[in-house]
Amino acid sequence: TLVQEVGGAELEDVRLVFAIGRRFGNAVQRNRSRRRIRGAFACVQQTADIPLGAYLVRPTRRSLTMPFPALVDCVKDLSDQLARGTT
Repeated sequence: TLVQEVGGAELEDVRLVFAIGRRFGNAVQRNRSRRRIRGAFACVQQTADIPLGAYLVRPTRRSLTMPFPALVDCVKDLSDQLARGTT
């Protein structure tokens, strides 16, 4: 398997790091957004190759209300950009 080093640590998988401030909403809303985005990444990872690495995710409030298939499509578009190196 491919291993990528980030900050001296070896990564063998895609890691998501979230930056969600209190202004986003209460803890329930912040956690729901994290769960939905992790789920969307898991769906995309099954069918597409997301480059190994740690990714900082800063969701908007739209991630709470948009239909899950639309969220998966957004993540798929992002993974395509990452694969092309155009982000």
